[in-house]
Amino acid sequence: AFEGDFEPDEMRNTAEELIKELKSGIVLLGSPRNQKAQIYLRVSDDLVKKGILADAMMRELAVIIDGTGGGKPQGAMAGGKAYDKIPLVLL
Repeated sequence: AFEGDFEPDEMRNTAEELIKELKSGIVLLGSPRNQKAQIYLRVSDDLVKKGILADAMMRELAVIIDGTGGGKPQGAMAGGKAYDKIPLVLL
């Protein structure tokens, strides 16, 4: 998990690069861009096959940042108002 100042496309691209390096795992990135919370979650394909789904997890994480989110089983994004809560999401 990492917090930084990312554009949405940068978050997605960074997560893709990290998941390739990890081979198996979960990448979670957060950004308090423009005083709004943005989080991106990427799950490796092998874990998706085991039922660990990014879109399902993101719906739960989005609540923490007072937002909504969704995506696909491999990758999901959320945005919300509570940018100060990003550290809680990344724990």
